[in-house]
Amino acid sequence: MPDPASYRSSSNRPVKRERFAEEVATELREMILAGRLASGERIDQDAVAESHGMSRLPVREALIALEQEGLVVNTPRRGAYVAQLSPEDVQDQYEVYGLVAGIAAARAAERLTAEELTELRRAHEQFVKAKGGAAQQRSNEEFHRIINRSASRRLRSMLGLLARSLPSHHYMFDSAWAALAAHHHEQVLIAIERRDPAGARAAMTEHLVASGHQAVVALKSKGFWAGGDAR
Repeated sequence: MPDPASYRSSSNRPVKRERFAEEVATELREMILAGRLASGERIDQDAVAESHGMSRLPVREALIALEQEGLVVNTPRRGAYVAQLSPEDVQDQYEVYGLVAGIAAARAAERLTAEELTELRRAHEQFVKAKGGAAQQRSNEEFHRIINRSASRRLRSMLGLLARSLPSHHYMFDSAWAALAAHHHEQVLIAIERRDPAGARAAMTEHLVASGHQAVVALKSKGFWAGGDAR
């Protein structure tokens, strides 16, 4: 079982009390997706609460949120455990995310203004030219943000929920991913500029399904499933 210190926040900044559960969920999610909490491992709620100087209530709320994401299993009278995630689980989440993001891309093809299309083209060009992970991440996020803001509030909420537990940081910003993502972004952009909702939807879905394949390859290479299900 991890020492309480292993749960400790990497930041010493004060956090408003109402943000405790969200911060705990963020940290545990990262630990799970990074493999620092292994599949089937029990999460010590007391240790998490102690390391953050808080009660168990925000920790329980965080674990409930993570259970809804499929990352944690809460068992009555036994506690919380890291869920058994398979490669298929990861791929399925990306495919579902791709379907929802595809709807947003179709909306963008119908609704983006000329000025917003210029912004989108600029974000794509910045991504292609970006050097280093931080610059790529900023332009990648901007590209998707411009597309997604054409979606309804409910659709944007769904995208946020699905994206939250994607293990994208395990593969993003290496040279192979950047080249493939640039190609996919170009296909999405062309379809949106042509006001082709079906084409934009298909291109965005293809982009994220491919990202799912990359995530699985990256996680396998890091030994994420070394002791578990890797079917």
